[in-house]
Amino acid sequence: MSIKKPYIQIVKSGMYCYWELAAGNGVTIAIARPTWT
Repeated sequence: MSIKKPYIQIVKSGMYCYWELAAGNGVTIAIARPTWT
């Protein structure tokens, strides 16, 4: 399994969410990407 873009897998309230790292205005921000969506 190869992952192209950096991501962090976290567990919140027993659910898995993917936080994608995106560069915005030279600032690195994390975008929440729920797996059930």
